[in-house]
Amino acid sequence: MISGTITNFRPQIRLSVRGPGGRGIIEFTVDTGYQGTLTLAEADCIALQLPFVRATTFLLADGTPLERDVYRLTIE
Repeated sequence: MISGTITNFRPQIRLSVRGPGGRGIIEFTVDTGYQGTLTLAEADCIALQLPFVRATTFLLADGTPLERDVYRLTIE
């Protein structure tokens, strides 16, 4: 089970993550419509040297398409 906190009315969790470039603890905001993906800052992806998987299009809540790169990340 993952536990977290509420900060400024946002559910937050802290996860230990690792990639080829190292490991760290990152705080994530969990969307109430969580579908299984996490969003990291570009600086975190670069620092952890995460391997690129593919580019894909996500739909925002208002239906707007948003193209983003997807990287592989290990959660410990």
